[in-house]
Order: sequence, then C-alpha cells, then structure tokens
Amino acid sequence: FPSGAGSRAHGLLICAPQRQGYLDKIESVGEQAVPEEQGGDSEDVPAESAMTETTEPPEAAPEEQAAAEESGEEDEEEMAEEAAAPPEVPGAAEEDEEEDGEEEDEDENEEQHTPEEEAGLFSDPEDFVDDISEEDLVGDILKEQPQEADGIDSVVVVDNVPQVGPDRLEKLKNVIHKIFSKFGRILNEFYPEADGKTKGYIFLEYASPSNAQDAVKNADGYKLDKQHTFRVNLFTDFDKYMNISDDWEIPEKQPFKDFGNLTYWLEDQDCRDQYSVIFESGDRTTIFWNDAKEPVPIEERARWTETYVRWSPRGTYLATFHQRGIALWGGEKFKQIQRFSHQGVQLIDFSPCERYMVSFSPLMDTKDDPQAIIIWDTLTGQKKRGFHCESSAHWPIFKWSHDGKFFARMTPDTLSIYETPSMGLLDKKV
Repeated sequence: FPSGAGSRAHGLLICAPQRQGYLDKIESVGEQAVPEEQGGDSEDVPAESAMTETTEPPEAAPEEQAAAEESGEEDEEEMAEEAAAPPEVPGAAEEDEEEDGEEEDEDENEEQHTPEEEAGLFSDPEDFVDDISEEDLVGDILKEQPQEADGIDSVVVVDNVPQVGPDRLEKLKNVIHKIFSKFGRILNEFYPEADGKTKGYIFLEYASPSNAQDAVKNADGYKLDKQHTFRVNLFTDFDKYMNISDDWEIPEKQPFKDFGNLTYWLEDQDCRDQYSVIFESGDRTTIFWNDAKEPVPIEERARWTETYVRWSPRGTYLATFHQRGIALWGGEKFKQIQRFSHQGVQLIDFSPCERYMVSFSPLMDTKDDPQAIIIWDTLTGQKKRGFHCESSAHWPIFKWSHDGKFFARMTPDTLSIYETPSMGLLDKKV
C-alpha cells in the first residue's frame, strides 16, 4: 500500500500504522500452512481458513483507533480530490503562455505618453477663458456654507414700536413675538426702556442670518395699527449708514423720455377702438383701428412677441411676452415704455388703475426668495414684492380694489389683505 493510504480487506480497514505488523503475521502463517517439501507427510491446512483465523487484527487502544480513523478519512478526502480534478490537456500550458505573450505585446504597442504629454491631454487651450463662477455652479451649496461672524448678522432692529409701560409690556411682547416668529426661531428679545416706558424700538436675535433677512424683507413696512408702521433693518446696516460720506454728489441728470400721448386714441373723431391680430404662425403682429367699414392697420411688426399680447385694463399699454420677461408698449408709434425681467413668464395681470402689473413664472420660485409671482411698478419697472405660488390653476391670484390701494389673496384657510405701495400685510385675516 502507498504510504498513508488505506484499503479495505475482508471488511476491515487496514491503515499505515498497523500495516507492517499485519503483513508479517500473514507471511508467518502462510509459511506454517504450506507443507515442507522434504516432509510431505504433514496434513494440508487450508490457507484460506488459516488466513481467516489469523488476519483479524488485535484490538487497539481507543486513542489509536480514533487516530487511525481520522487518518483514514483524510486519506480518502485527498484521493477524492485527486479523482475530481480535471485531467491536464496536453499543450494547454503552452497556449496560456502564448496568450500572455500576446497581451504583453499589445500593451507594449500601445501609445506611450510622457507625464507632460498626459497633462496636456486634459488641459484647456491657451486662449480658454473660464467665465463660470462658483456661484453659478454651486450657488445653492455656497449659501449654506458656514461663515465667520460675531452673531450680529442675525440681529434685526424694529422701529416704530408702541411705547408702553410695565402694565402693557407683556402684551406687546406677545404681539411682537407672534408677528416675527413666523420668519424663524427667535433666540433673544431686548426692549430698551426709559422713564418707565419702552423707547419705541427693539432688538430681535434670530437663530440664523437667513431668518433675519426674511424678517427684514417681509416685515419692513408692516402696519401694526394706524399710528405704528414697522421699519425693520439688519443691525449690520447701521455700520453702512454710519460710514456714509458727508460729501454729497449731485446725481447725474437723466434725459427725459417723451413717450407721447399714451391715451391718444381717446381723441379719435370716430370714437374707434383698437385691437391686435397675430398671424403667420405667430411671426407677425398688427394693430388695427376697429373701423365700421374695414379695419385700418396702424402698426405691424415681425416677431413682436413670442407667444401672445395683452392690453392693460384702460388700453394704455400693450404687453408682449418674451422668454426673458415682459415688455410694455404705448403711444402713437407704440414705443417701448418699460421692461420687466422675469424668466419664463407665462401669465400677467394689471391692477385696475394700471399702476401695478403682476407676472407669473413657474421657473423662478425658490424657498428663500419667492419669485413665482412678482408685483411690479409699471412706471418705474421696480419690483415691489414676490410671492410663492402653490398653483396657477386659478388666475389671477390677486383681487384688486378699484383704485389699486388694496389687493387680497385667498388660500384654503386664509384671506390675506395687503396695501400699496408698501405691499405689507394689512393684518386682516379671515
């Protein structure tokens, strides 16, 4: 038997440690069983019976039997693995070596670049100008970047606060907290006092500078009652105002723009009205006199608007829509009166007095700076206030008073009334 191998004989497992002793015994029994040539008178002893009687091994110690069984099982596992291994194919090793050699040749044939050349492959041309700022790429992330500050960026100063004594101070604090806590968590409130009364201004510290900016943007001009209208400023603005130069410079005089008579059509002897027509797939727009016999063209232009046009309530302005905003035209020659930048604008509305225009765009709304709905001053082009818009299904969003002094907005559970020109909340909610 091979060294360490096991075999089965007559139903017994014979292992290496006991192999040699068993073979010696078998040989000695065989010699006794075979009769000597010289003394042929001895009885014939069946070799098979003799082997049967003598080949049974003696009982071994329990430790030896366990060791023998473990050694036998390991030998059987090794033999099973050798039998399961796939046979070696002649020439397979040579083919693998050839394939490895071919791959090495391909790697050597690839174009090699020096470090300087590799750097040039990914570098910009010499005349390239990177005009994209970090604010354009990751502006929303930069807004959240922590900045070094001493805490005063989160403080606002509220002026025109009622002056009250100790008996009404607690009620005033509750009213102030209710109004200004809508813009963020308030950490500290300070009410300066003199002669037993508040001085008429207070300091509020918010949890973050963004909350303070929201308070200034939305609460400045808030009308508490008939005698008190809040003026809200950042505490840091006082340094800016204190550092204003005492040398006054005369502002540059702007040339007067004569737009002509914006209501000239009212002087028409036939009392005709005007209307607009867009044709040729929206490429051309024409303004006509609504004559009783036949329409009379007044002004015709190509690509005057990108979508459609709209008249103001009194007919003073003609509004054209563009991707970047709205343009107002008027006068006898329909000159451009004003422009309003509102990217992606889709809908507009005017106050009955035509002093204000409201525009809507679904592209501009952000959490910190509401831009979906914007109220504009039609004369100056100034943005008066922005609002969020949950849905534009019901347009117009605002309902105006006949003189444009008030406008209201209704939500599922609130009716908010605002006043002009401050655009502040009138504090009348239903």
